[in-house]
Amino acid sequence: MSPTNLFSRWLLAATAVLAVAGLYGGLVRVGVPLPYAPAPAQLHGLIMIQGVFGILVPLERAVALRRPVWLVAPTLSVLATAGLLAGLPSAAPMLAYVLAATLFCAMSLQVVGLQPAAFTLALLLGAGCLLVGAIMAIAGDVGDALPWWLGFLVLTVAAERLELSRFIGHGRASIATFFAATATLLAGCAVGFDGAWGSRLFALGLALLSAWLWRHDIALRTVRSRGQARFMAASILCGHAWLAVAGGVGLLVPDTARDALIHAVTIGFTLSMVMGHALVILPAVAGLRLRYSPSLFAPLAILQAAAGSRVLTDLWLIDCLWVSGLLTVLAPALFATLLARSSHTRPAG
Repeated sequence: MSPTNLFSRWLLAATAVLAVAGLYGGLVRVGVPLPYAPAPAQLHGLIMIQGVFGILVPLERAVALRRPVWLVAPTLSVLATAGLLAGLPSAAPMLAYVLAATLFCAMSLQVVGLQPAAFTLALLLGAGCLLVGAIMAIAGDVGDALPWWLGFLVLTVAAERLELSRFIGHGRASIATFFAATATLLAGCAVGFDGAWGSRLFALGLALLSAWLWRHDIALRTVRSRGQARFMAASILCGHAWLAVAGGVGLLVPDTARDALIHAVTIGFTLSMVMGHALVILPAVAGLRLRYSPSLFAPLAILQAAAGSRVLTDLWLIDCLWVSGLLTVLAPALFATLLARSSHTRPAG
């Protein structure tokens, strides 16, 4: 095994530990009776987006570029998140986040130089959102950083789906529509969530991107396949559906549905996409040998229940948020367990 794969595995293991801390903080925040841990509870959003996904996405891109020097970016994010959880003064970790995001942008710019295309430009815009979010957060205002963090998640995934949509064909009008939706989303990020107009612009961008993905994503064809291809497509289409839900609630009730919008994106959209891409990304990033099993549909279904219960309880049953919290933790835990179990199982004979 190459040193790069070994280091990538270490980064993945560290990210898993940090994700557990972030999810624990989320459970505390929704009222699950657990011992209170100040850092995970207070920094839940920062840990999960700037930390966990701010590690995983740059790690994937660094490995794809085959330049070990770019692994500095996810390493800085690991150290920053660990430092915050350990109770270190926030100045150094927050600066490390900014530096990591800056390196991520430089990495993404190199990708554009190597392959000038619409999807690589969209990837660069997603990386820019992470950097702006880090700069906003360094002032201690997570509320201003939130739309940029969500933009990072949404544009990163949308760009990857844009790349794959080339296989079923799309013309200049389709690309122009994609970037019009992206511009709307970024305008909402710039205005922010403080005013209803910013929330509506952001939600409109989500709705437009969801509509584009439902029209052009190759998953609409591969979902008719069997086995792993069908599971991946089903996960991706679930993510598109939650993006539409996020846009819908943000447009209809922007003043009261912010938390529902946030978690429709982070739980419904993002985690569905993680499940859908894990069987491809983890072998590529860390050389892990993974095997698909139909049992993986079970955690995917639980995740949809978690996202649905979170949106419903955010809107109408705020005292029951703990139900969604437990389901949100159960889904990835079961997914990882089943994936590990099936990957160590060899067919008989």
